[in-house]
Amino acid sequence: MLKNLISFIIQKLYLQETKILIYKINKITLNVAFEEFKDLITILVISEDRRFWQHCGFDYKAIIRAAYNYVIYNKKSGASTITQQLVRTITNYRENTLKRKIKEILLAIYIEREFDKKTIAMSYLFLGYYGWRMNGIIEAMDRLHTENIFEKVDLPYAIISMLKYPLPQHYSPKRLNEIYDRILYIKYNEKI
Repeated sequence: MLKNLISFIIQKLYLQETKILIYKINKITLNVAFEEFKDLITILVISEDRRFWQHCGFDYKAIIRAAYNYVIYNKKSGASTITQQLVRTITNYRENTLKRKIKEILLAIYIEREFDKKTIAMSYLFLGYYGWRMNGIIEAMDRLHTENIFEKVDLPYAIISMLKYPLPQHYSPKRLNEIYDRILYIKYNEKI
C-alpha cells in the first residue's frame, strides 16, 4: 500500500518525466531478447553497480560512502546506480545540484516499481553513451568492430568501460589507457 502511494506521488510530481521514461524503456526493450545480452549485463553490474539486484533504485550505502569520502578526504566519488544513470540518460538532466539528485533518486524508485531489473539494465545498455557516434550498444559494437580498437576477447569489457570513459572521435593513448585500466578493474572484480 505504501509503495503504491509513493509511486503515485512520484508520478504526480514528475508526470512528464515518468511518461518519457516509460515510453523510452518500452520502445527499447520491445524486441530485445535478454539472453543475447546476459554477459554484457553481468559485466555492467560488476562495473557500475554491484548491488544492482538488491536495491530499489538507489544505493544508500554508496551514498553514505560517497558523502564520507567527500567530507573526510575532500574526494568526489560516484554513488549513482544503473537505474539512476538510466534516468539521467533519458531525461538529460545534468546540473550538479542536490535538487536534481533527489529528483533522479525519486524517478529511479519509480522506474524500479514499473520495470524489472533485466529491463532496466537492457535499457541502459541500449540508451547509454559510449562515445562519439555511439549512442547505445548497437552503435558502440558497430564502431568497435569496424575500427578493431580492442581485442575481440576484451570487446565486451571495453564496451562497458566506455560508459565511464566515452571514446571520442579522435581517441588518445590516455583515453585508451583509461579504458584498459577499467577493463582490468572489471576483470579483477569479476573474480571476487
